[in-house]
Amino acid sequence: MNGIVKWFDERTGWAKGIQEYMVHPVPRLVSPLDFLGVAALFLFINQAVTGIFLAMFYVPSAASYAPHPSLSMAYESILFIMYKVPLGWVVRDLHFWGANLMVIVVVTHMLRVFYEGAYKKPRELTWWAGVGLLLMTLALAFTGYLLPWDQQSFWATAVGTAMFKYAPFLGHFLMTMFQGGEFTNSLTLTRFYSLHMLVLPAALVLLFAVHFIMVLKQGMSFIEEGEGAPKQKTVPFFPYTAFQMNIVVLATAAVLLVIATNYLAPLVAPADPLNKAMYVPIPLWYFFWVYQFLKWVPYYLDPVGVIVIPAIGVLALLALPLIDRGPHREASRRKPIIAAGAVAVAALAALTYLGFLTVPTPLPSTLEAQAHPTFSGTIEPILTGNCVMCHGPTGGDMAGQDFTTYAGVMKGGTTPVKGPVVIPGHPSKSLIVLHVEGKVAPRMPLGAGPLHKAWIQDIINWIKEGAKNN
Repeated sequence: MNGIVKWFDERTGWAKGIQEYMVHPVPRLVSPLDFLGVAALFLFINQAVTGIFLAMFYVPSAASYAPHPSLSMAYESILFIMYKVPLGWVVRDLHFWGANLMVIVVVTHMLRVFYEGAYKKPRELTWWAGVGLLLMTLALAFTGYLLPWDQQSFWATAVGTAMFKYAPFLGHFLMTMFQGGEFTNSLTLTRFYSLHMLVLPAALVLLFAVHFIMVLKQGMSFIEEGEGAPKQKTVPFFPYTAFQMNIVVLATAAVLLVIATNYLAPLVAPADPLNKAMYVPIPLWYFFWVYQFLKWVPYYLDPVGVIVIPAIGVLALLALPLIDRGPHREASRRKPIIAAGAVAVAALAALTYLGFLTVPTPLPSTLEAQAHPTFSGTIEPILTGNCVMCHGPTGGDMAGQDFTTYAGVMKGGTTPVKGPVVIPGHPSKSLIVLHVEGKVAPRMPLGAGPLHKAWIQDIINWIKEGAKNN
């Protein structure tokens, strides 16, 4: 073994590099916030590992799933991961919440670097790579959001990709290139999957390599001469700082695990491009500020909120090392820059909060119950759109029924209440009616709002007429 290590070291010099890194001086007193970059790296590794696992079972296709035509193959594969793959639901939750946590950590890390003035000479390249990493993180989160192909992800993506049309000159081209047409469709899913699995991770790894190499080369900014920072006693990186870094990583992992095991990643009804259920699009939380801004301005100013302001923000971040070129790094000696940054952050935070408070509620429905509903034309779409997350082809073993087929609907229930799901001619005794009306706990659909009154009446009328397979 020692011979292999020696052979590899002679040709790469890795041992010397690691040794130099372990003994390089760092401040004796550091803040946990100094290790947010390492926490972001850990979260990216989590995304990579869990993403590879999910890709083993995920089918990036919006085509119908043959045994159950009302479901797409993408949606059914998510159900399969959640209910059939051992611990699949945990892996999916780790991936979903890891993406959200990574956005928060990367943004917080950049704010920390901004406050410390660590973007100044000679660290311009480090800062620019960090800006690129932020953009790649947001792009990864956005492209991955569509993959479940449910109502929430479909319509959020439809709104997001439609905003490309506001870009000058190339707007329509960009929109159709990403969507694969004028509207969100099956090509959108495959293109987003390719970006999410191949292009964006490769770009992020490349940017991180540049970022990491520059950090190793330049060290921690506030211990160098002539930077206006108070001098501190230093210690070797290992074991002192390495121990603190590992504590931050473990704390990040603990937070992610607690969230992932207590809050399921959302999955609503399958995507319906015709939007017969009148689903109201809800943007991703880190785009709430755009959503709120657009509600305050006339429609002809939409390009300002969608293109102009984000472009100015990115350009300002890139230009920051060129604008703030003074030798001082203390916040007290950089008041104009700190004040401008504080105003921008406060504005974004306020708009995000107001956007969260004004998330739209479903529009009033004009649905009317049908006097003579059929199973294939009325009942199956209701059940498919609201119940298959638990009572589906892969979730059926847990819940006792598969509501994507007539036979599955007519099957006796096993959980949470035993008994016939449907008793033809007797809706008041059928468990499906008792659950959707809330007369038997838990009220269904579990974790969602009650079914529309017209849909409940459709189910009642269908059972009254004998619950036929028509």
